[in-house]
Amino acid sequence: MKFLKYLSLSFRGKIVLLPLMAAVAFLMIGLVFQSLASRSETRLAELDSGYIPAVDLFRALDGNVKEVYGALEDAAMSEDLSFLDPLTELGENFHMDVAAAAGNQILDRERLDQIVRDYDLYLTAGEQAVHSLLASPDASEANKRLESMRTAHAAVSAAIYGQLKYYEIEKATAFATAIADFNSSKWLSSGITGLAIVLLGGMSFWISRGMFQSFSRFSNAFTRMAEGDFSVRIKTGQDDEFGRLGQQI
Repeated sequence: MKFLKYLSLSFRGKIVLLPLMAAVAFLMIGLVFQSLASRSETRLAELDSGYIPAVDLFRALDGNVKEVYGALEDAAMSEDLSFLDPLTELGENFHMDVAAAAGNQILDRERLDQIVRDYDLYLTAGEQAVHSLLASPDASEANKRLESMRTAHAAVSAAIYGQLKYYEIEKATAFATAIADFNSSKWLSSGITGLAIVLLGGMSFWISRGMFQSFSRFSNAFTRMAEGDFSVRIKTGQDDEFGRLGQQI
């Protein structure tokens, strides 16, 4: 606290300085916490309304494609077209799930629209392949239809799986960032609080030490004056009310 010796502050100024420093410290803590908490809140909002619903959407779409594949396989293996009946409902559910996610700002709309087109192509190719396999005596035509179905299935499955993994990673990253921001705000607030305690403690010690030293010098001087020694001089070494009082005495 040596630098404080050179501050030309009155005693009142020194007293006012303590709550002023405390107010500044609390203001800094509030600003830091507000800034990091805002970032954390934004990340959590992205999780709640963006990444989590996106992951749920692509999991549902992936499950839908697998059900379609199962229905097509059952129809072909059993040579029973009635196994294709669920495809209409599955197609409607697929489009309903995509439409329900229209408000999700996280989603890549172009990719999602392409996935919908790939799915519709896969659904059509799958039905045509099964019908051709069961009804057409031309094996080459049936194989052609099956190859078209496999290509469409691979395209839509890969697209959905890629988006699912992407949003799972983004969800984990957003959650980790939110936790990191919370921990940063906690540690920064603790650090600023600790620094403020040290500074306020130092200021309090400096002020109280100056007061007690001045009181001690005045007490000794008055004692000597009471004994008849008026040659005493009071040197407080302070440029405040105590210092001026000592010069006047």
